[in-house]
Amino acid sequence: MKEEKIAHRLFFAILALLTIIGAVLRIYWLTDTQPTGDEYYTIAEAFDYMVRGHYGLEMWHHPKLRDIFVFWVVKFFGTNNEGFRLASIVFGTLTIPLTGLVSRRLTRSDAAALLATLFMTLDAIHIELSRQAIQEVYMPFFLLLGIYLALRYKESNTMLLLVFSGVVFGLGLASKWNVAIPLTLTLMLLVYLSLKQGGQSACEKSTELLLFFATMTVLPLAVYILTYYPWLLHRGYDLGEWFATQKIMFAENLVHQ
Repeated sequence: MKEEKIAHRLFFAILALLTIIGAVLRIYWLTDTQPTGDEYYTIAEAFDYMVRGHYGLEMWHHPKLRDIFVFWVVKFFGTNNEGFRLASIVFGTLTIPLTGLVSRRLTRSDAAALLATLFMTLDAIHIELSRQAIQEVYMPFFLLLGIYLALRYKESNTMLLLVFSGVVFGLGLASKWNVAIPLTLTLMLLVYLSLKQGGQSACEKSTELLLFFATMTVLPLAVYILTYYPWLLHRGYDLGEWFATQKIMFAENLVHQ
């Protein structure tokens, strides 16, 4: 028992150390790092979207959570290099411990989890994208957090964790559509574990399965649609036109290079 406590504390100590190292790598010399062309467009489009509901021209075919976050961090923290990149820095840094926590639950191995965390800490592409005001690092953060909350739900049976997981996955979808794949796999895992688990009546199992589908499909979709409120509010469009626009965005994503 004592050895387990020591191993537990050691795991979280190393996880915290790797997170600090990752944060330093993502923040270091940020003040002197000039914005990329995409970032200049991102700031302009964030305000254009939130104030007038316009999609803009740069990366218009992606979901709109980036515009919402960039708008608010600029409003609160300014247009300096750290300010408009703050959301990416925070999400990029928090992805590091989330990698370890999710890996630990999936592999049941502290060593494997810390190795995965180390890879995320030092990943050059993730470091670079965490230093830019674009949505690329939003995706791994939200999908890992969604998975983590879902796994915690299976351990504790706390319904609120499952609801939070659905909300987080919705935010992931509003970052990039790729999150639909881990969302589907998480739903499949929850269903599998529920069917495998004994000690429940058929009615209780049916209720739990219905809860899974509601929190992993309806709730994420509702959150995703809500991120389009500036477009629906300022431009006066309805949900029928929203669906038509999503088809156009999807078609563009298939051929975009």
